[in-house]
Amino acid sequence: MPKRLSTITIALASLVFTYLFFAEYLSPFRKVYIPFDLWGYHYPLMDYAFQSLHRFSFPAWDPSIYCGQTFAGNIQAALFYPPAWILYAFSSAHDHLSYRALEALVFAHIWLAFLLCFCWLRNKRFSDLACVLGAGIFAYSGYAMLQLQHFGLLCGYAWLPLGLWGIDDLTEDRPWSGFLKITAASAACLLAGYPPTWLVVAIYWSVYALFARRLFRTLLAISASLALAAVQLLPSIEASSLMVKENRYEQSIREIAFYLSYLIPNLYDFGINVPATTNVGREYLYLGAPALFGIVALVRYRRWRPVIPLLAAGAVCLIFLTNPFHAVSALVDRIRLLSQVAGAWYFLAGITATVAGLAAFGIDRFLTSDRKPLPNAWTIAGIVCAALWAIYELRAWWPGAPALRSGWWSALDALATLIVFVICIFAVRGRPKMAAVLLLCVAVDYKSFGTSKRFNGRTGSLPHEYARDGFFAMDPQAFRVLAAHPEYRILSDFTAPAPVELRHHGLASPQGGDPFVAQRYLDFVRTLGVHSDTNRELSFDSDNQVAMETLAVRYVITTRNGPLYSHLEANPAFKLLGNDGYYFRVYEYQKVSDSGTLLFRSPEIRRFRVSGPDFVLKEQFYPGWNAYLDGHAIPIQLWHGAFQSVQVPAGDHSLDFRYEPRTLKIGAWISAISALLMLVLWGWTRSRLNSPTASAPDQSQ
Repeated sequence: MPKRLSTITIALASLVFTYLFFAEYLSPFRKVYIPFDLWGYHYPLMDYAFQSLHRFSFPAWDPSIYCGQTFAGNIQAALFYPPAWILYAFSSAHDHLSYRALEALVFAHIWLAFLLCFCWLRNKRFSDLACVLGAGIFAYSGYAMLQLQHFGLLCGYAWLPLGLWGIDDLTEDRPWSGFLKITAASAACLLAGYPPTWLVVAIYWSVYALFARRLFRTLLAISASLALAAVQLLPSIEASSLMVKENRYEQSIREIAFYLSYLIPNLYDFGINVPATTNVGREYLYLGAPALFGIVALVRYRRWRPVIPLLAAGAVCLIFLTNPFHAVSALVDRIRLLSQVAGAWYFLAGITATVAGLAAFGIDRFLTSDRKPLPNAWTIAGIVCAALWAIYELRAWWPGAPALRSGWWSALDALATLIVFVICIFAVRGRPKMAAVLLLCVAVDYKSFGTSKRFNGRTGSLPHEYARDGFFAMDPQAFRVLAAHPEYRILSDFTAPAPVELRHHGLASPQGGDPFVAQRYLDFVRTLGVHSDTNRELSFDSDNQVAMETLAVRYVITTRNGPLYSHLEANPAFKLLGNDGYYFRVYEYQKVSDSGTLLFRSPEIRRFRVSGPDFVLKEQFYPGWNAYLDGHAIPIQLWHGAFQSVQVPAGDHSLDFRYEPRTLKIGAWISAISALLMLVLWGWTRSRLNSPTASAPDQSQ
């Protein structure tokens, strides 16, 4: 048996490999960037949190969309996710969070997924090569590459192996070590910001633990993680009680054609320049040659008992995916909370995890079986075949080279990779140095089909880095007017910057694009004549004077091609700000009225000088808002079911509105106490492991 590599060596080597794997996304080779949700949704949220913390202000409230909503309760902001704190700390010298830094955090989670999966498999005493290949399937194959744009989903997925490692510790009579691993993994997965992924992971762990006969302790650890994450969980539960209710389970996935993508890498063409309407409903899920070889080897050696927990967990994921006889949907529909979180599609994560573990088991059985080494000619053939095939697959990265084949022709690529893999892995036995050739073959295959694709890459430079001096293609003078009046809201059409992008500049909109939109807010704006094609996207008519004034809209952004342009040009109530030669055109509404003098404004505090019988704060009312008249608390009433209203006696008064959510404070105390208990437990466990009585052999015979 070759000498086992240290975990630190594996960690450092895999970190370097991850950088090379994503080299075209990173400096100094940067040619592409991660598009879609990471850029348009997650980045504004995290940049808003970073800017607030940079000003030593905790971001509890988000005034930028939907006339305000809770930020601490928006779990997808990942406000309490520890790796996000590390990102903010490393970016503290800058005024804005760099998008490149956020991309680097995403790639770091791919590395973390590999390292945790490697440690889990090594804990099963598999050979190093089997562990590396199994972890590679988990971290670098299709499913993980597909999720680069989905921050919370990918980060939660990365923690799945740590929980499995913890369950294995429980089965090997290391109860406290296992308990801490499961608790930490579950809390991290939940705080990463995507509850559907946490639900999948928790179900996967529970089934695995059930067949490993450690279900009770696993459920206890998962329950403890909820206390650890209470600072996020309690505000999110409060916010979700107000949000629009949607059934997320949707349809099951039963088409055989969908699952063929696991075996054929480019069956559905996902080239970076392929139109987005191509292959709608298909995904990139390629598992690679190690997975197929490992499964075949597992079947060949027929040792099923050790893998029963993995098989059971994978089978349950498959049941959720396919919804046989509509049994799963019938159960999900009966439980409202479950219907808002459970989604059939998300259980694809469990399929990849299962295949990674099973393949590692089969490869380990093959590598440790007693067989004589093959002749040297076999080794030479493996090196030559691997080198030639790597050059062939990398040709797609050369300027002007044709793209890799798509459709059924891609099955030939998968078959050729499998043949090269088989030649190399047979040569590995007795020649450990051939492992490097084998890993190179697998790495090139994963990279060729998995990076810089339509679902995770876009060519060129970023459209805008959101510097403080304004929006790209907008008159700086017009932007300065917007920045000088953040208390007023901005209306935009689909040709203008999206409402969520206003977060970068501290600006606000009555529109949005967030799943945490409150049902009563939607009901309110619809009574004002606002259109909503979906529950998240609202379209306003700039001629609707009632809606403009009720929602405190003072500015409108559009372009010459925008649907609002002709109305704004024809309406004398709007004035163009700045030069008309810029792409984005900003108009000011001239009929804005004020009911009080604004003395101070921050996201969580509004202070006015008022003198009327009634005052309306045109900001959404959430539990946690309190009003103070001349320093004394007064009750807040709902205005039209959405905004905040208070009664003010005659005379001049100071009126404060403060967002002070109790759920955040209670959750913070619960999380702090839980974290302290976990640290004490961890220290006690470490001291027991390092004590002489624990490490010395028993001499009492």
